[in-house]
Amino acid sequence: MATTVPNVVKPPPGNPRFPLFDGLRAIAVMAVVLSHVSYIVGVSREGGVGALFSNLDMGVTIFFVISGFLLYRPFIASDFSGKSMATLRYFRRRVLRIVPLYWVVLTVLALVQTDVVTGVFTQDWWRYYFFVHTYSSSPFIRIGGLVQTWSLNIEVAFYIALPIYALIARKLFGGNDAPRRMRRELTVLVTIAALSLVLRALTVPSGNARFVESLPSYAGWFAVGMALAVISACAGRVPRADAIAAAIGRRTLPLAALALIVYVGLGIVAPATANGFRNPNLATDLVYFVATAIVAGLLASIAIFGTAEGRFKLPERLLANRVMAFIGLISYGIFLWHMAITVIVVEKSDLFASGLSLALRAIAATLLTALVVLPLAELTYYLIERPALRFKEPRKDEEPVAET
Repeated sequence: MATTVPNVVKPPPGNPRFPLFDGLRAIAVMAVVLSHVSYIVGVSREGGVGALFSNLDMGVTIFFVISGFLLYRPFIASDFSGKSMATLRYFRRRVLRIVPLYWVVLTVLALVQTDVVTGVFTQDWWRYYFFVHTYSSSPFIRIGGLVQTWSLNIEVAFYIALPIYALIARKLFGGNDAPRRMRRELTVLVTIAALSLVLRALTVPSGNARFVESLPSYAGWFAVGMALAVISACAGRVPRADAIAAAIGRRTLPLAALALIVYVGLGIVAPATANGFRNPNLATDLVYFVATAIVAGLLASIAIFGTAEGRFKLPERLLANRVMAFIGLISYGIFLWHMAITVIVVEKSDLFASGLSLALRAIAATLLTALVVLPLAELTYYLIERPALRFKEPRKDEEPVAET
């Protein structure tokens, strides 16, 4: 089973905790780290087995689906209970969850690794500290700061947009009428996912990263998590939601196998090219977008509904593993630290001049990165994240809201 969860990261009363998401976060962050290590070392450029590593950036897809589920479900639950969400409390929790550690890591790495983390101490500093650098027209600004945090900018945009969507859903999609809410909202979320594909089809050919790396372009991934939130919140109120939950709970192993098959198939259809990236054509982008959404949705479904019937099968056991749960707990720190650290350890260890084979270089780079990043992430979790998270707890006179 998962490690004991500290009070500061437990959901407030009235909102259930989904413990298998700790393991799912671990899978997501390990996928992101391995994708970057394989690119830096060169594994993803080799074809063959390297194709299995080139698409591991789908860890971002998993993170977006997790956010869509965990952040939206309490909005629906509050509607069903006849209460409204305390939006200011929601924003306070989001700020405390991501800002303190991000600011610390960004500042530290910009001070000690100026050739890797660039642009932070310039007139554009505010773009990096306030999650908007990827919206700049300058390619130098967009790739500055912590390169991997382009996805964090999109997360922040989602945090801002979600309460607006939730208010619209409450007014137009059925409010606390669960059957009507489920029927209407799933239709709307499917439409949002389809529209995000259309938007990508219109923007990807232009090559304009400002439009491609934006919330509307990635809304489909968040919509998957939000759709799962609708089904989960309606379970116990809508027979169809109960049937879906039960069906998934009985079939977690086949669903996990299907996720693996889709991912391997993606590596065959959309492997990286000699430069380490997927072919920059529209067809490859859309296939990747849909395939990773399917994989992330399947894995999230297992984490949500997998223990519904008390049958703890192999996929649930993996997600509930203590080591996986701990990695998930410190996953935000791992995500923020790992990219610059990987570059540093590869350079300092002189792996490319070591005479090691490509496979051994990749293994060495991964282990060295882990040896540095895991202690750093644990240290900053206890020194920065956890103290900040204590302020997420509402006072007695405040309306409790959900957290992730």
